[in-house]
Amino acid sequence: MDGLDEATDWQPGPDLFPAAPGQGVRVLASARHLAGDADSTGWLTRLNWDSLAVSLPLPPMDRDGVRQVLHAMGNPLASLATNVDVVSELYRLSEGDPLLVRLYVEALLPYGERAAAISADELPSISKGLAGYFSRWWDEQERQWRERHRNSAAERQDLEDFLNVLACALGPLGHDDLADIMPRPLSWLRLRALTTDVGRFVIGNGKDTGFVYSHPRLGMYFRDSMGQAERDTWDERFLAHGRRALAQARKGTIALPPYAVRFHGAHLERAMAPDEDLYALLDGGWLRACQALDGGDSTFLNDSERAWRRAETRSDERAFEVRFLSALARASVAARSDGMPVALLGAAVRASVLPPRRPWRCAAV
Repeated sequence: MDGLDEATDWQPGPDLFPAAPGQGVRVLASARHLAGDADSTGWLTRLNWDSLAVSLPLPPMDRDGVRQVLHAMGNPLASLATNVDVVSELYRLSEGDPLLVRLYVEALLPYGERAAAISADELPSISKGLAGYFSRWWDEQERQWRERHRNSAAERQDLEDFLNVLACALGPLGHDDLADIMPRPLSWLRLRALTTDVGRFVIGNGKDTGFVYSHPRLGMYFRDSMGQAERDTWDERFLAHGRRALAQARKGTIALPPYAVRFHGAHLERAMAPDEDLYALLDGGWLRACQALDGGDSTFLNDSERAWRRAETRSDERAFEVRFLSALARASVAARSDGMPVALLGAAVRASVLPPRRPWRCAAV
């Protein structure tokens, strides 16, 4: 399992994998260190793997690793693998970071056949790291806008808003969610134009799959580049989006923006929202909206756990009520799925009684 550190609407813990996997089964998980982690001990403790697992640190690439990447790209870039000066300059710019190696190598692709003849002097003479890369990238965008006689100030504002909203998101954002969160709603055609500009960094189409950074560190970079006031403003937009969805759910609406349903609880936790905001997730209308979106109970149960965790830190009567409701929610779901034969789940899927994802949720509860 890749990217345990990227989980937002659930928390990896000791129950993530079976305590005694089947004979011959091995589990491989990857994760970056979290705040407070000095080494891999943090993750070994979270997963209760202290005496079960072997840690394999992944160091940055060396020059030979950069050379191998160029060679693997095929012609015309493969010929650069033998150019010691180009390899050394790419290594300097990227600091051996696989993400930056990829970005710089992809930036050479538009050169076409001429890429094979590029010298180290033609590579951007800029500072190393992500900051240096994006400094040059913004300069290049400004140049292209001027050449196309576009309003560069307006273009940059729209593009910055798009990159910043993705940086503050906790998952893929669809077009409907974006329209409700952005300060100036963007048309579908405008969004398509923006995604053309950022095709190296952003994946998804906003319809079938939401927009999201191709690598989580890109989102972290843009979020860290904002000032605290700007981050707070974007976070409040996400909270307002989720609160509107919750209000609609309480009125009986179940067709809600997918992002709001899946991630409102996670945004509340990140913002350390008031108790009642988290307790409000224990609502029948919210349960029905979650079920309509995912065909199961996992999203609602995650939100129920959030309410429980907050209530555990309180000792008043309202907190006791919330803990009771949270426990009741999990017990009711477990009662529905307890002892359900796997063969019956498979038959229910084949007969379209259950959506394909639902049985796995039942089996996991």
